[in-house]
Amino acid sequence: MITGHTVEQFFATFNPEGRLNPEEGFLHGSGDQHVQGICVCWMATRFAIEHATTQDCNLIICHEALTFYDYPVWATDPPGQPWASDQARLDLLDEHNISVLRVHSTVDPTHIGPALWEAIGLPEPQSRAWAYSQHKVERTAVGDLAIRTRQALAMSHLRVTGDLDRIVSNVGTAWGGLGLDRHIDVWVEHLLPRGAEVLIVGETNDFAQRFAIDNDIALIETCHSASEDPGLRYLADDLSRQFPEISVIFRPQEIPWATF
Repeated sequence: MITGHTVEQFFATFNPEGRLNPEEGFLHGSGDQHVQGICVCWMATRFAIEHATTQDCNLIICHEALTFYDYPVWATDPPGQPWASDQARLDLLDEHNISVLRVHSTVDPTHIGPALWEAIGLPEPQSRAWAYSQHKVERTAVGDLAIRTRQALAMSHLRVTGDLDRIVSNVGTAWGGLGLDRHIDVWVEHLLPRGAEVLIVGETNDFAQRFAIDNDIALIETCHSASEDPGLRYLADDLSRQFPEISVIFRPQEIPWATF
């Protein structure tokens, strides 16, 4: 019988420590439950949970935290009770007896990054780590690289900081939330010293964009989820190969905004 713990142990094989990292593991339900179907998604939103129920999935594999109120990046002292939108997710999971297993930093270097590089057509990185990388490419304009990135991730629009006509050959990636101002220390320590001229990031903000301008680098911003979805599709494929007797589906994460 394949249980949630069986799936958890499979993910642990991708971690050099042989176990998941502290922020990962079961966020809801039990790993003892028999798995009848798996839904892989970026975040277990209400829409993702509802989709899992229609596909007879009783295990959700997600990349992000389940609830907002206790998200470890934002809240060091979370409130005593979940916010209403969080409680709605939890109630829906309980109603359909669905467990949620988070895999995050373990699969960033093994699935998320490599899938992003392949999608965009970047060569193997000259340096890489948990959630960033650095690549040497044929000389290209920032604008052309932005178009290539937009098309690769099937996005209608993205944001670019810097000169679109600038010719670059040293490209860094900082997927997910590593383009935000709280992570620019990673740029300073690992990407700028290696000569990165442009960073392809998941999401960024005003403060980080101005930091980029002052440090003479361009930013190509996609979307947190869009930069990580290709790797989660890879993850679903690995699960299907490992557990062929179980239905595994991948649910793409919808872009949460539109441009006008």
